[in-house]
Amino acid sequence: MRVHLAALGLPIAGDVVYPQVLPPADDEPALPLQLLARSLAFTHPMTGQELELESQRHLALAPR
Repeated sequence: MRVHLAALGLPIAGDVVYPQVLPPADDEPALPLQLLARSLAFTHPMTGQELELESQRHLALAPR
């Protein structure tokens, strides 16, 4: 997915591989990839129940 988003001009914030390889930053573990689903919906495989989960988290974009 990382390469596909970069090719579309929508790179993932914090990605040090795409669109170009960058040297590891000292703070890299503190700034993980900023890829966050706002919501997920699926059918539970065992119960058949329709589930929808919504995240309360927000992206913490940091310049590279």
